[in-house]
Amino acid sequence: IPTRKKGTELVADPVKAKFRLVPENAKPGEAITLTVTMQLEPEWHTFALDQESKSVGKPTEIELLATDGLKLADEAFSPTLPPEIENIDGGKQQRIHHKEISWSRQYTVENPVFGVRGELRYQICRDGQCRPLKKVPFELGAVKPESTAGSETVGPDVAPCLAASTPGEGIGFEEILPAFKGKQF
Repeated sequence: IPTRKKGTELVADPVKAKFRLVPENAKPGEAITLTVTMQLEPEWHTFALDQESKSVGKPTEIELLATDGLKLADEAFSPTLPPEIENIDGGKQQRIHHKEISWSRQYTVENPVFGVRGELRYQICRDGQCRPLKKVPFELGAVKPESTAGSETVGPDVAPCLAASTPGEGIGFEEILPAFKGKQF
């Protein structure tokens, strides 16, 4: 569960984030899926990857900082559900998600040792009040410290698509966001 500073204490966000790479035992030549899931408490919402950056809410972004032993198979992350459209003052539209949303992207395994490192950035809102953008780093599998993915960011310029995430066990945070290089989220 991501946290934020409120005064001198850390307060949990009303969000759980989960990152998975499935299947964990994929072999070279086989497909593997990276899935990023957000579970929001009732009444809270976050914004779609394709949320207009000129709108009030900030689009959710998934930045891939490194991919080792993996070859990109899909051009974009696909949401499990289309965003809800909310019309707001000034004729603007918000593209939002409530409750739970997952974004998935396919890769092909090129090396028996593989992994991905990245960052989820999101904004959450409730009753017309929004919290500042929050960054949550993630690392799955084996990633060399010097590896990069060209700092690819997936966000507001991505067209929506309706593919579901892959179910099943995999490399991931089996408990929601356990220790990441000695830091607890």
